[in-house]
Amino acid sequence: MRTLNNLNIPQEIDKKDPILVAVSFGPDSMALLHRLIEAGFLDIHVIHVHHGLRKESDDELLALQNFCKERDLKFFYKRLSIMSSMNNLEDTLRQERFLFFKEIYFKIEAKALFLGQQANEQVETGLKRLFEGAHFSQFKGIEFEKNLWGMRVIRPQLSDWKEDILAYLAHHKIPFSTDQSNFSERFLRGRMRKEMIPQLKRQFGKELEKNIHYFMEKITDWNAHLEKRIEVSWSNKIFGPYGDFFSKEFLDRLDQVELDYLFYKAEIKHRAIRKRLLAHWSNQEFGKKLHMESWIVHVEQVGIFIQKKPIELEQTHQKKGALGGWLTFWKGENGYFPTEKKERWAKLQALKPALREKILKEYSRQKIPIFLRKNVYVLEDQGKVIYDILSLCYP
Repeated sequence: MRTLNNLNIPQEIDKKDPILVAVSFGPDSMALLHRLIEAGFLDIHVIHVHHGLRKESDDELLALQNFCKERDLKFFYKRLSIMSSMNNLEDTLRQERFLFFKEIYFKIEAKALFLGQQANEQVETGLKRLFEGAHFSQFKGIEFEKNLWGMRVIRPQLSDWKEDILAYLAHHKIPFSTDQSNFSERFLRGRMRKEMIPQLKRQFGKELEKNIHYFMEKITDWNAHLEKRIEVSWSNKIFGPYGDFFSKEFLDRLDQVELDYLFYKAEIKHRAIRKRLLAHWSNQEFGKKLHMESWIVHVEQVGIFIQKKPIELEQTHQKKGALGGWLTFWKGENGYFPTEKKERWAKLQALKPALREKILKEYSRQKIPIFLRKNVYVLEDQGKVIYDILSLCYP
């Protein structure tokens, strides 16, 4: 029997800490549970969800209960009542499972939730994301560790292969059940396991899955490198009531690949929009705007703005006469204030042409973002502008 890798468990998790282990009674989760017991964890809580979709589920529940009872493990389970014919069945079942996991996780004050996914599932995830056209940052596949709904989720078997897990179970005579619905052609993963991956292996050889897994490991390393490269630019992102701003000072430090990664992380998911954004920025085509559902991305001389809400006339506590310019306005530190009866907030279009032209020249001199010039107000009194939020001086 080939030896499984040592379980990849963070050192700060003490073996006396309460841990929650999700077990379906399938081979992966049963191997994980047994390995955690063998590793010496003393406060293991097992959690199981009965989906109510297969006649075998009752026998699996009973067998798992007996397994836990024999080893004095605390056991929690829940039966679901979900129609098998409903749309998005996989997503619904996953949602219900994790809601139950969360309930018990906080009830027992667990230090971590352990899941049993292994290397073959990592390969399936990578292929699925490739064929779906995912951004390369998503090719890292299933994450070893992540925070989900406040739970610390750990998958310590991601470097172990199914064949080795099955050999481990046979060697230690550990009971398990194979859920045939995992190979059902109704679900995409079932079709991948039954048809797509075997066909690819026939064409490219038995090492196909290991080659894909190696590729995903390298992608993970590349993503870690990019995260480090964009760290300064990301940490200097300016949040405001209207959205996010990335300054030219920090964008100019990045190349096109790094900028693409940064913008994807900033939730600009649409590939065509990112491509146009990168072209506008590299060609210095300032004043351009890209519409993205309810957001607008503005390409400006001073940087990139991701506008997430309309700029509206809102009353704030800002004192009259306080200056600060467009950046403090974007941050929400300098805004509108209640006016006296003789004053009014007016957009530039409502001003007399000569006065409007004078203000716009000042805006241009100070490199004030073009989209802000058209969307904010100035304070007017009898045809004169007495307060201007964007510039650093009165017109």
